[in-house]
Amino acid sequence: MTRYWREYPHKVLQAFTLLAGKYGVVGDSRLGHSTIAAGRRLVQDYEKISASIEDKSFYKNKVFVDAIEHAKKNNSNIHLVGLLSNTGIHSHLNHLLALLDMAARENFERVFVDAISDGIDTGENDAVNFIEQIEQKFLRLNLAKFSSISGRFYAMDRDRDYQKTKKVYQALVLGDAPLVRDPLAALTASYKQGLNDFLVMPTLTGEKKNTISDNDAIIFFNFRSDRAIQLVQMMADPNFRLRFWRPKKLQNLYIATMTEYQADLPVKVAFPQPNVKNILPGVLSYYHKTQLRVAETEKTAHVTNFFNCGANVFPGEERVIVSSKRVKKWDEAPEMSAQKITKVLVSAIERQKYDFILANYANVDMMAHTGNFTAAGVAVRKVDEEIGKVVAANLKAGGATIITADHGNVEQIVKFKPKQDPENKHTLNPVPFILINSENRKDLIRGALISSPQQLSKLIEVKASLADVAPTVLELMGLPKPAEMTGKSLLRNLE
Repeated sequence: MTRYWREYPHKVLQAFTLLAGKYGVVGDSRLGHSTIAAGRRLVQDYEKISASIEDKSFYKNKVFVDAIEHAKKNNSNIHLVGLLSNTGIHSHLNHLLALLDMAARENFERVFVDAISDGIDTGENDAVNFIEQIEQKFLRLNLAKFSSISGRFYAMDRDRDYQKTKKVYQALVLGDAPLVRDPLAALTASYKQGLNDFLVMPTLTGEKKNTISDNDAIIFFNFRSDRAIQLVQMMADPNFRLRFWRPKKLQNLYIATMTEYQADLPVKVAFPQPNVKNILPGVLSYYHKTQLRVAETEKTAHVTNFFNCGANVFPGEERVIVSSKRVKKWDEAPEMSAQKITKVLVSAIERQKYDFILANYANVDMMAHTGNFTAAGVAVRKVDEEIGKVVAANLKAGGATIITADHGNVEQIVKFKPKQDPENKHTLNPVPFILINSENRKDLIRGALISSPQQLSKLIEVKASLADVAPTVLELMGLPKPAEMTGKSLLRNLE
C-alpha cells in the first residue's frame, strides 16, 4: 500500500465529515458502501428515525400504533428486541427509549425488553450503563421490564452460523436458558468468567420467564439489517428450518422491524427504505456491463444489499461469497478468508469475464473491533499481501484497480492507560483512494521535486468524499454520469 500510494495517483476521501448530516454518527459500513455506489449523500436510517422522534411523527407511526393495538386487542405483550448501543451503527438507545415513551402515551404497560449487549461498536462493558439508563426510564414511566439479555455474538451473527441464533431463539420463545433476577446479574456473571458484553450467554431475566408467546407483538428496533436478519427469519419466516430443527410456530404474532431487513419477510416495516435511483450497479446493468461481487460471509451484506442501496440483484450481477472461519473471537484467525477471496478475484480477472468487480477484505475492520493490536497488525500485513496479488493480476490483464475503504477503524487502535479499553470503534478519519493501471504510474523523480510539505493540512481540508467514487468509475468506463449523482469524478484531481 505504501508503494502504491507513492507510485500511483491517489486522493484522500472524507468517509464521514461530508456525509453524516445533522444526526451524524461515526461512519458505518452500510452508509459507506451505499454512498460509494450512490454517488451522492444519502439520508441514513438513524438520521430519518431520529428526525421523526424530534418532530413527534414517530409516535404516530402506523406500524408502532398497530403493534400496541394488536397487544391490547389480544391482551398480550409487546417485546422490544434489539442492540443496546449509543453509536447509531446498528441501533440507538434513543430509539428504544422513544418506543417506551410511546407505550406510556398509549397507556400500555405490558412491555418487555429483550436486550442484546454490544461490546464491539461500544466499550466492552458499556451494557451496564445502558441498562441502568433504561431501568431509570422504566421507573419514571412505571412500565416495562427486561425479559432477557444476549451478547451480539449469539443474537447478531451474520455468518449463517444459525446454531448461535438458535440459542437466542430458544431462550426468547421456549424459555430454554438460565433465569436470573435482572440483566445486571447476567452481566456480572459473564464478567466474572472473563467474557465481555459481546459474549454474554442468552439469559432470561425477572422473577419468572416472560417468553414470547402466541398473540404477542414484537418490534425489532435495530435499523441495520445484516446482523438482525437471522433472528427475524427464525421468528417470522414460516418456511425457515435447519437440517433437523424447525422453530416453534407461534400463532397470531405481530412482527415489526425498524427498516426492511429482507423483501419477502412477512413483517411490518416502520421506516421503509426509499428507492435510490441510478446508482452505480444499476447504471452498469443498464449498459449491459457484467459485475461480480466477492466477500466472505462476514461481509456478505456489504457487497450485496449495502452496495445495491437495498435493491435486489441487478441483471448481469454475480456473487461469490467465501465462507468465513468459525471462531469464537476473530483475533484467533486474523488472516480470516482473505487468501480465498484473492484466489476468486485472480481467477475472475484472468478469465476477463467481468467489466466490474467489487471485493471486500474484512480483516482490518474485524481485527480492529477486537481491540487486539497484534492481531490487527497481522491483518494489515495479510491484506497488504493479498492486495498486491490482485493488483499484479489486474495490471497484467490491462485492468484498472481502485483501492479505498468505507470508513476508518484500524488506524486508530490504541489505548493510553493499562485499564482503558482499546479504541476498537469506527473512526471519523478520512480514507485512501488509489487508482492503479498500467498507464498512470508516476514519475517519482519529478514528483519529489514538486511535492508539497503541507500534508496534514491537506488531510484536514479535503472536500472529496466517498460520493465521488461512482462518478470516477463511470468516467473510467466511458459511461455517462446520471443527474442524480452529485459526486464528481476524481480523475482530474488525483495527486
